[in-house]
Amino acid sequence: MFLAAQQLRDAGMDEASAIDRLYPSAASSGLKDREIEAAVKSAYRRTARQPLGTSINPFKPKEPIRLEPCPQPSHHADDVRRFLLSAFNEGDRVCIVGAIHQDDSERPSGKGTIKTREEWLKQFHAGVELPDTYVGAYVCINPCGQSRRSDDITNFRHALIEFDSGTMEEQWSVISALELPCSAVIHSGSRSVHAWVKVEAKDAKEYEERVSYLYAKMSQFDIDPKNKDASRLSRLPGAPRKLANAHQALLATNTGRSGWSEWKAHMEAMNLP
Repeated sequence: MFLAAQQLRDAGMDEASAIDRLYPSAASSGLKDREIEAAVKSAYRRTARQPLGTSINPFKPKEPIRLEPCPQPSHHADDVRRFLLSAFNEGDRVCIVGAIHQDDSERPSGKGTIKTREEWLKQFHAGVELPDTYVGAYVCINPCGQSRRSDDITNFRHALIEFDSGTMEEQWSVISALELPCSAVIHSGSRSVHAWVKVEAKDAKEYEERVSYLYAKMSQFDIDPKNKDASRLSRLPGAPRKLANAHQALLATNTGRSGWSEWKAHMEAMNLP
């Protein structure tokens, strides 16, 4: 419903008319009056996503990026299983956090739950749903110990790339053109594509160096600069975003180059700024 409200907003419809238009289908889906109104108001408060090239940090590649067909997000029951098997190893401890809608914004519902990859696989195979998925769920991009604190990360495997602008096709095309070595590429269920880039650092210092290099190579694109820490949360594929009547979806696994070293050598050969 959130996405539908955004589309009506972008088409020029006022907020009150959007509520009237969306009310019948939303109510038949079980949403309460206050939930319908909150979803529409939240959509209208969000600024419209601009195409790459019209944002504050414009999209100015040295050479044009050819648009590539993007896998279409769709709800598959095994999204979370395929994701966990691709992004994490046996024995890894994975932190998953529910999401809540509060004060017209979405945020993690707490510190989250930490289980081994195998424990999560068993839970999802048994059909046990996560709590607090009204607006989706999050997952920490790296394995952790007893908490999700930055000093409790046990493997500096991934860095997160998230775009601040551009269509889904444009975002996917950048990931494809640069051959980013990704364990997973996830559609957030809203406007963003999240790329889990394999940086494969041995410690926090090397992680910081590799993330700085990655973000420098991505600086010509409009990416979110706040995602540089190893304990960052990303959207969990397979989780519903009930408020928006959408799902967070797994678009692809193991894309691009095989790993960090191969990708960096490729970038150096391309001589990008």
